[in-house]
This record gives sequence, structure tokens and C-alpha cells, in this order.
Amino acid sequence: MVKKRIMAVDDEQEFLALVAGHLKKTNKYEVRTTSDSSQAVALALEFKPDLILLDVIMPGVDGGEVASQIRANYELKDIPLVFLTSLVRKEEAATREQYLEKQNFVEKLARKEELINCIEGLLRRGKSQR
Repeated sequence: MVKKRIMAVDDEQEFLALVAGHLKKTNKYEVRTTSDSSQAVALALEFKPDLILLDVIMPGVDGGEVASQIRANYELKDIPLVFLTSLVRKEEAATREQYLEKQNFVEKLARKEELINCIEGLLRRGKSQR
């Protein structure tokens, strides 16, 4: 079985290690991480991920800007993005159309099963809901 490639971008290295560990334990994913958001596009071009997990709030280049750079790049524009955030919970998103209609996101404190289900659902669909 060919493993799907998942890239995770977050300024919290401990969180990246946790997410990468959960994904690797499934034996379904090859995972690359970076805590330097300014390097995210370069890493994505090199690694060619099937899906990108992206923190929203990061020093320097924030998640929204990284997403814009990815969407502007011809080679990367169709890769599904999932925003990881501790700022917006599912209950809050229900009242915020922009999150429901335009973005995939998972609460940072979500259970690992929820994260994996989100990833698998997007990979099955083959594209993100932008």
C-alpha cells in the first residue's frame, strides 16, 4: 500500500510531534513537519503532500498567508488544506459561514480519531472545499 503524504505546519514543535506520531501509528501516512511557516511552501514543493495541516496563528507568516501562497502556486493549489486551530471550536464555526463554506478545520484539542477521520474524508474526496 502506498502511504499518503501529510505535511503539518505549526509553530509548536511538541504539537507537531504529537500529530506526526498519531498519523505514523496508523501506518497509512508518510509525515513531514515544519515549525517554520516561512518554509512551508518550499517544503510542500519538495515533499508533494496529498494534504496539508496548517496552524492558523503563527509568528511571522500566519496560516492564512501560507494558505494564500499555496493556493497561488500552480503545483500546490489543489492540495487539500486543513486548518488546525485552538481559536475556533466546531460549535463556534456553526455560526461563522466563512469556516463552514470555505475552510476545513480541526480544533487542536480534537481527539486523534477526529483528525484522522477528517484527513481520510478529504483524501477520499480528492480535493478541498475552498
